[in-house]
Amino acid sequence: MVFSIGSKFVENEDENVSKQDCEINAFKRLAKKIKDEYPR
Repeated sequence: MVFSIGSKFVENEDENVSKQDCEINAFKRLAKKIKDEYPR
């Protein structure tokens, strides 16, 4: 069984960028959010 405990879009924060966002950066943002919501 699989369920989602959070999600984060892979997106650029600014429109004028030379490189696109990646899964690693999105995971870093998601990991902080998960740690804050589920501290144990």
